[in-house]
Amino acid sequence: PVDVVDINSAGSRLWSEVFPAFRERQLQKNYGFDVAGREQNVDAVLLCEVPKSMLDPLPDREDATFIALERLETFGAEYFAA
Repeated sequence: PVDVVDINSAGSRLWSEVFPAFRERQLQKNYGFDVAGREQNVDAVLLCEVPKSMLDPLPDREDATFIALERLETFGAEYFAA
């Protein structure tokens, strides 16, 4: 988990150090043991801060959520303005 890395001492190296282990865990969560040929399907991560009320649970994955398109339309652009 990311929380075992000291963010203050790791600095900008944090993600590059934890990504290989994250990729392996995420591939297994997505595909179980059937990852052959899918190794590049987890090639990047987009991290966004959003209100919890925008998140909907995934029925088969207790540690995962998604944002329905309807939520984006409901909350409007104020959360995503540059």
